[in-house]
Amino acid sequence: MKRSLLKTCSIIAGATIIFSSLSISRNPLEVQAASMRSASEIVQEMGVGWNLGNTLDAKITNLSYNTSPISFETGWGNPVTTKAMIDKIKNAGFKTIRIPTTWGEHLDGNNKLNEEWVKRVKEVVDYCIADDLYVILNTHHEGNWVIPTYAKESSVTPKLKTLWTQISEAFKDYDDHLIFETLNEPRLEGTPYEWTGGTSESRDVVNKYNAAALESIRKTGGNNLSRAVMMPTYAASGSSTTMNDFKVPDDKNVIASVHAYSPYFFAMDTSSNSVNTWGSSYDKYSLDVELDSYLNTFKSKGVPVVIGEFGSINKNNTSSRAELAEYYVTAAQKRGIPCVWWDNNYAETNKGETFGLLNRSTLNWYFSDIKDALIRGYKNVHPEATEDDKPSTDVTNPDSGNTKPDSGNTNPGTETTTPTDNEKISITSKINDWGGAYQADFTLKNNTSSDINNWSFKIKKNDIVFTNYWDVKITEENGYYVVTPQAWKTTILANSSIVISIQGTGKVISNFEYKFD
Repeated sequence: MKRSLLKTCSIIAGATIIFSSLSISRNPLEVQAASMRSASEIVQEMGVGWNLGNTLDAKITNLSYNTSPISFETGWGNPVTTKAMIDKIKNAGFKTIRIPTTWGEHLDGNNKLNEEWVKRVKEVVDYCIADDLYVILNTHHEGNWVIPTYAKESSVTPKLKTLWTQISEAFKDYDDHLIFETLNEPRLEGTPYEWTGGTSESRDVVNKYNAAALESIRKTGGNNLSRAVMMPTYAASGSSTTMNDFKVPDDKNVIASVHAYSPYFFAMDTSSNSVNTWGSSYDKYSLDVELDSYLNTFKSKGVPVVIGEFGSINKNNTSSRAELAEYYVTAAQKRGIPCVWWDNNYAETNKGETFGLLNRSTLNWYFSDIKDALIRGYKNVHPEATEDDKPSTDVTNPDSGNTKPDSGNTNPGTETTTPTDNEKISITSKINDWGGAYQADFTLKNNTSSDINNWSFKIKKNDIVFTNYWDVKITEENGYYVVTPQAWKTTILANSSIVISIQGTGKVISNFEYKFD
């Protein structure tokens, strides 16, 4: 997350190891690293997390290299991070803390890190480690120089490797509760491609930057030989294009990283399209489908995935935000995906970027209901949860044996299958009539053994009057509405389905006329 957006954690005592005479001759750094758990094992323990946002990642360009670290840390208005603050997070039930950290402002002309800045970052990391928390330490807000183009690659790569060598050397004796994250949201800032999945070139260069950072981390030895390392897709996007183009280095301890403020119009949007409520069966179904896409895509690549940022802004709708928070974490935990809430300590009503949960000055919760919902979401999936805490229903992807829910209305709806002129895709529409208004849920089924990308279809304009829609974009063409997907819905996986919803007014049409492009 950046400060303003346009888009879309126990020290576990090391086990005592008695080495045989054959082991004594091994490199001591390799012996030390041998006790590090795998990335997959760590991901299963990370639970629900919290971001120390807009703090060590505050990018203050008018401060000099030798300026006190505290001046940077408090430069965006947040207080100095304290042990009491971290204790508050720990005691609430969070298991992971992500520490977004900007390093570029602390490099001198020879790309040497300011030692006082490294010391302060270590101090904050130590607060978390002392509380038995997992810690994600990354490079954040480096977009002014980490530019993913072929033209910039030759200058960025050595600087990035030098930076990660220094970070890795400073932390190489930390155990596996410390997780590195190579980059935050690497993207083509200020271009039309910034939040739309990038270009094939930029996605390729992001993969190369990830690999270069990993190489530098591993070369420092010690526990870094096998430390879990998170790597983002282009812009940390969960779109099918960015995930499919994500390349995993030949390394068993890599974790994919995505950011998912979902659903966007509820979680982030402040425009006239903004939605203030969440919780229908369709809402839950859509989130399940999205989480399944993350799980299945990265599972096919042989790596676990962490949602390093998620959350929802304050629209004076705490009840819906809490409902989403609990369901989101429960659904993610069922799939073995840890989630880390973005908290920037900003909580005003009806403003952008208002993700704050903890008032870091008073150490009181802005929204204790949401905090409790996040922790309850984790407990819903784990043995320590009580029966009263567990959800009464389980709405998941229909491919796993459940059926698609309706939109949450009392009218069960009518369902029809309409023949199409495209044998690869079939459409089923379900109409929920509210009397003068209705919701049409369209299920698009991929009948092939290959993924279908960038689908589109047309609906005859006389058949519907749009009032609202999700996951798609609507344009007009020669008597038809052209329906195309938003970035997160572009792919229909092989032999799978997706669902889109459109709300309309007026007469309910029992059979829509479709036309595929």
